[in-house]
Amino acid sequence: MTHTTIPLRIRVLSPVHIGTGEAYEPYRYKIHANNGSCEVYVYDSLTLLENLTDRERFEALCTRGDIKALKDLAALIQREPLRDVQPLIKLRAPEQFRADFNQMLTSEGTNFKQYALDATVHSPLDSRPIIPGSAVKGAFRTAYINRLAQEEGNRRGLNNNGRKLEEALLSFNSRHELYKDPFRLVTFSDFRPVGVAHTKIVYAVNRKKHPSERAASGPHQILETIAEDAEFFGTVTIKDPLHGRHNNGQAHTIKYSELLSGLKEFYSGEHRRENEELETAGLYPFNPPEIAGNYFLCRIGRHSGAECVTVEGHRRIKIKTGRTSSVTSDKSTTFWLAAEERSPRDVHRLTPFGWVAVTILTDDQYKEYLEEEQRFLESADKQDRAHADLLRSRLQQRQAEQEARRREQEQEERRAAELKEEKEKRKTLPQIEQYILRFDDPDFEEQEAHKFYRELDGFEPDQQVRLAEKLKDYFIKIGKWEGNLAPKQKKKVEKLKAVLGE
Repeated sequence: MTHTTIPLRIRVLSPVHIGTGEAYEPYRYKIHANNGSCEVYVYDSLTLLENLTDRERFEALCTRGDIKALKDLAALIQREPLRDVQPLIKLRAPEQFRADFNQMLTSEGTNFKQYALDATVHSPLDSRPIIPGSAVKGAFRTAYINRLAQEEGNRRGLNNNGRKLEEALLSFNSRHELYKDPFRLVTFSDFRPVGVAHTKIVYAVNRKKHPSERAASGPHQILETIAEDAEFFGTVTIKDPLHGRHNNGQAHTIKYSELLSGLKEFYSGEHRRENEELETAGLYPFNPPEIAGNYFLCRIGRHSGAECVTVEGHRRIKIKTGRTSSVTSDKSTTFWLAAEERSPRDVHRLTPFGWVAVTILTDDQYKEYLEEEQRFLESADKQDRAHADLLRSRLQQRQAEQEARRREQEQEERRAAELKEEKEKRKTLPQIEQYILRFDDPDFEEQEAHKFYRELDGFEPDQQVRLAEKLKDYFIKIGKWEGNLAPKQKKKVEKLKAVLGE
């Protein structure tokens, strides 16, 4: 079986979100503000919890089971330094997001779950965003089916919709003859970024195509999207079907030229239609920046618009008219648009989702992209190693400090144990010996010296001399043996001198 492989470049023109079903919960990320801009650092949950400094507060929150505890945990994460914790992903974010997030933490409302950020697809190897080949193939397939529907569908009088229309146009039965689907011979690689590709947070807001007194009812969403101007490269491979009895009865063949012409015709038309509807709604049309060379418009990902994922002339778009009621139409009634605020006032900054430019690369251009990608990976590997060395050095320093504190604590515990043992032994000694040894203890206090003085007369003469010598040394040490002494202290010194024969 022969095949044709074409290298492609995809340039993002408007925010692209390709969902994974995963969300970044508010207690998994921290917002960093810097001169009017901010970034959101998303962390691995286990690594994040292991590096918390306020463990006591965290453990207290874990004993609670209410939504307020989750809010307090998110607030705790915002206060943590987390200097040595490497984030999994860094997202750009509008300043308004930080303000909204902080307001959520301090409000009594229950909108906490809205700040679980819907994630876009990332490579498990280096955490950079990718565009799955399946998303690109779906867009190409929709365009191709539209082309066939306009040519053959009209000629053959087909009025089917959805799966049945596809089966009729491609001559196969999806229930029993998937092996005859001609698109099984068209494969798209995943599209990897060229160098760094940023993701950013946007609000997805709903707007009516025909404004009325009632605003669109859809609540805003918060999405991670691939930012504009990011470039990705990959390939599409079209295999030639086997001939004769070996082609499994496939009746339709996908041709490279028809695949591209379908892409150009469909999405260019949809772009014009959408811009007209945007203007009718009092919004600004979306005009992509100028791109050198030939390219084809395409649309991928979430909120691409119902018209861009269905076949013109055969649409049955479900329109909700109430909580449980709906009708079908050939047109959608609302737009989902990307915004930097949840309630944007500047309509000029509202952008449709999912528009990309597809360019066919030469073999030399594709080779350059591969080489650039290799250089990026090598540089990233060096940075990762340098960061790992820094973390290792800090870890070793912390371990050395912890070891020093452990040894110091052990010494203190050993001294305490020895002192306790010494005190137990002293209890077996004569009273005079206990008093003499007590003077050498670090916690000996002046009131004990006065107590010993009052008991001086109760000892034998030679014992009185030994105790008087210790009392003299102590009073000299604290400055109460000579000089201007209080009458009582002066009397004690005179008596001690008499015992010592001075």
